[in-house]
Amino acid sequence: MDINQILDPQKVDKLFRAKAEYGQLFSFNSKEFVSVFRPLTVEETETLALLGERLNQCAVEDWIFSTCFVAGNKDVPYFLEEGPFLYVSNIASQIPVMSSAQDKKTYNKAVLQSREELNTLQNVVEVIITKGYMGLKDVKKYSQRKQFDLLARAESISGEMLDLGEKGKNKRALRKFTEGATVIGGTENITSPTVADKPDFNEEF
Repeated sequence: MDINQILDPQKVDKLFRAKAEYGQLFSFNSKEFVSVFRPLTVEETETLALLGERLNQCAVEDWIFSTCFVAGNKDVPYFLEEGPFLYVSNIASQIPVMSSAQDKKTYNKAVLQSREELNTLQNVVEVIITKGYMGLKDVKKYSQRKQFDLLARAESISGEMLDLGEKGKNKRALRKFTEGATVIGGTENITSPTVADKPDFNEEF
């Protein structure tokens, strides 16, 4: 089963809108299920890092799954109430990791890629129009990928570029998702290999 099997008009619309808003989508497939998710925004990632370990693990997994779910061959209530346990757990453990750069090298590469993609007059026009109208709170509602795109546009207008060197300010630009907070939905207590239909991450688009 693949994403083409869930593409009715309503789901196509959701995919287009989510791609435009968040910049990237993640596809997870298994034998019986296919589902597409958006990344966590920076604001959501930071909040999860602060609260994730203090809350019930299953509640956190359900929150990540339902918050980031875009489309699938089943709806969210099915996965949370009737679907395989590991499907939700596995996806909830991977989305936070894929939503943010996990090391400096990856972070720098993503910034450089966004700079290279900023070569159209349309991008410059958009930056000029929006410059000065967006505060920090608004910026943090974007995914990290979308922030990289906005950064590249802002750099092209202001002439100031983020320092990607060893002592660069990029360490403070976005809070790295903490190692401990990503460890949710583990399977160490699950003994049966047939307990669930565990999905595999298939592609980013």
